[in-house]
Amino acid sequence: MSGGSVRVEPPFVDFSNVCVGGVYKTTLTATNIGKGRKKIIIEKPARKLFKFTAAGTAVTVAPGQSVSGLLQFTPEKEEVVRDCLLIHIDDVETIEVPLLGFPRTCSLLTDSVLDFGCVAASRQIISKHHPITNQGSEPAESLQQGATQWLKVELRTDGPGQFDEKALIKLQSFSAVTLTIRAEVVDQRLEVCDLKGDSLSCLRFGPLYYGTSCVKNVFLRNDGPQACDWICLIQDTAAGTEVGTDLRKSTDPSLFEREEQRHPAVQDFSHVLVCAPHQGRLGPHGTTTVAVSFSPFRIRPTTVEHNRSDRRQDYCLFLLFDSVGRDMASRTTMVTLVWN
Repeated sequence: MSGGSVRVEPPFVDFSNVCVGGVYKTTLTATNIGKGRKKIIIEKPARKLFKFTAAGTAVTVAPGQSVSGLLQFTPEKEEVVRDCLLIHIDDVETIEVPLLGFPRTCSLLTDSVLDFGCVAASRQIISKHHPITNQGSEPAESLQQGATQWLKVELRTDGPGQFDEKALIKLQSFSAVTLTIRAEVVDQRLEVCDLKGDSLSCLRFGPLYYGTSCVKNVFLRNDGPQACDWICLIQDTAAGTEVGTDLRKSTDPSLFEREEQRHPAVQDFSHVLVCAPHQGRLGPHGTTTVAVSFSPFRIRPTTVEHNRSDRRQDYCLFLLFDSVGRDMASRTTMVTLVWN
């Protein structure tokens, strides 16, 4: 601190972590940095807890010279003590030096926000630990100095939504701290997309010859913040499934024809439809490519239609992409596959 022509060191005095009955000392110096002689008088502090003893009797100080003294602090209570030391210069200027005394105390610090981030709506309880640290010089009721205590906060992920709640944490000798708890809970689901990234609900293969194959690629995306295992299943009992039926015919002939053609090969979809891979694992918001191969084959003709060579078979199959092995509220995705 400088009063224009006088520099004071230190500019303020801070006695920290003091104990009752202890004696704490420091030296204070006022230096004449001007071009002429200065009259410097250091006035003693008002409070008796602070005591200043000058090192000499000089009052007039030549340029470059200084006056100093010993400042002593003796606390009597565990309290914060404030005072000041006044330095008068030529009876026209006064420099004020703050004097502070701080007792040993605990200082509990904690962040004001706990953020779970984006989590899956899995109907599970997830938890996070929030630190409370004593950075003071005294132990708290249950926390030693320099130690950290962890506050466990639990979140139940029953359904999607934004979570923003407040909680009060009462710290020893401090006012309560408001803890903001935030989370974004979203559905964990699988999504099937075309190669452009658009959502896909129906995959059309168009007309094919018997004995040939058509392969189409799709993207399977984990639209969630949690990794999941997935599997692809053919839904042979789904409503609307058609296998080897000529859909150009009216209902009654089609049903009659279907009853006549009960053949084990018709029910074995594994030769007709193949997905590669048919299972795997996706990371959070991960994507993988699935190749769907459709290979129609000629069903053995019946006696009634043995001489018909223009046998037409229409297919409408359903694929189910589902997460497995986890207790998750995940959404399955159904894709319709059509060939005619």
